[in-house]
Amino acid sequence: MKFIYGGYRVEEGLEGTQYLVFEIKIKRSKSEYLARLLNCKFDVILSELFERGCRKLGKLVAFSSGTPSKWIDNKSEGEVECWIQVTPILVDKLHEILSNDYQARFDIKVHCEVEWYDMPDDIRNLKLPKSKHTFEQVCSFRPDGSERDYILFTTDELKGLIEELKHFEFIRIGIPVCRERAQLLEGAVKQIENAMRNFKEGKFREALLDTRNALTNNLMELKEENEKRRWVLREEIRGEFLRKSPSDMREVYEDVLNRVEDTLRNQLRIINDCFIHKDSDRLRHSPMREDVQNLILIVATVIDYLSRRILS
Repeated sequence: MKFIYGGYRVEEGLEGTQYLVFEIKIKRSKSEYLARLLNCKFDVILSELFERGCRKLGKLVAFSSGTPSKWIDNKSEGEVECWIQVTPILVDKLHEILSNDYQARFDIKVHCEVEWYDMPDDIRNLKLPKSKHTFEQVCSFRPDGSERDYILFTTDELKGLIEELKHFEFIRIGIPVCRERAQLLEGAVKQIENAMRNFKEGKFREALLDTRNALTNNLMELKEENEKRRWVLREEIRGEFLRKSPSDMREVYEDVLNRVEDTLRNQLRIINDCFIHKDSDRLRHSPMREDVQNLILIVATVIDYLSRRILS
């Protein structure tokens, strides 16, 4: 049997679960008069393809739909589907490939059980079909018609796929650094970009440390208040923010800044009190993926807000 990539679609299940579905056409071998696929399972490998080679990123969990197939003769073809659950890790990997301007490669091996008849007389004489277990690679075709043993998503095709998956990238923050006042925010941005990179690679402890560094080294400072030391927004950032605010709304924006400061202070407390020891880089408790993502996004959103106000 031959398995040929026939396109993809995105399906949505209960509670918003999404699946990437590869449609795979089945053609019988020339030596088979009549054949069908009884059952199959898939091994799917995701890789990134670049000019100088290919790098394997990992194995994806997949299951099949459409078996047993109909009987296939020389005038017809069957179809089976490969369903892959869309997880945050898969989306992160696809974004990573796209951000590097690479192409996404899916290698799909089909482990299958097939039964067939060699000739019409076998059917007329009520013989049982032959059967075997085998494996085949799903192939696709290049624009020039030549065959390849994998499925390829170009940069534009990958961008379209990600848009269909309805997932969003982390906020990307671009801050001009032409003014002296921008330097503190520039440092915070670099730390958050490092945090995002570590998060995508599954390095959650490092991502939390980068986020904490953005808070303590760039956005906030320790200050004595009522004989107690606490983290507050840096005076330079506060002063520049208020200078850019309408004079008749100064009190309003002072209140806004106090609330922003509380938000940052709370994120620092979560990191220090729940996940990482305050005075070291050792973990207290292992964070879940969603914990790290939420902390990074909140701090990144605050940086984005401050940068737009201060550098407008």
